[in-house]
Amino acid sequence: MPTFDPDDGGRPRRRRPPPPLSPTTLRDEALRYLERFPASEARLRAVLARRIQRAVDWGRGDATTAAAWVDALVADLRESGRLDDPSLATAIGAALGRRGASARGIREKLHRRGFQAEAVGEALAARAPHDEADAARAYARRRRLGPFRRDSASRAASRDKDLAALGRAGFSFDLARRIIDGSGTAEEEDDPKNHGGGR
Repeated sequence: MPTFDPDDGGRPRRRRPPPPLSPTTLRDEALRYLERFPASEARLRAVLARRIQRAVDWGRGDATTAAAWVDALVADLRESGRLDDPSLATAIGAALGRRGASARGIREKLHRRGFQAEAVGEALAARAPHDEADAARAYARRRRLGPFRRDSASRAASRDKDLAALGRAGFSFDLARRIIDGSGTAEEEDDPKNHGGGR
């Protein structure tokens, strides 16, 4: 199937055709992808769907047959532990929290990555009570808000703007207020309602 390179005077340029679809080629594609990128089941299915469509466009396979192969492959990868959405979602959620993502932000990002509600719920349930406060503090530090502003003289003048920034990031007002008005050091958070962060 020729394509045209506009920088080459419009002369056709041939792409190498994909190998014919088979359970083996799809499995090889899936394993190569999983070796490079931790992926949810939905993300892997999307990758394989593009691979199938390309092969079908070249007349090198049947989409319906290939879809059945993908179902069997995904079930096998899930059973062998190569695909484990709950564990992966929990690991990604913890990493996002360390970088300053709120529970609400983590939920949204995991959904965008293709994780189903059950895996997202497990990831959020795995968070410790103090994780939301730690994430808010990390976010404020990274964005230089409140006690992390370089110019302490501007801290009071910027208070409302800093509170709004934490609110937009998904943190509760009470937690944002404690972080922005605090000293910037970790404190014991006694009130569980302040850890909701939109949960």
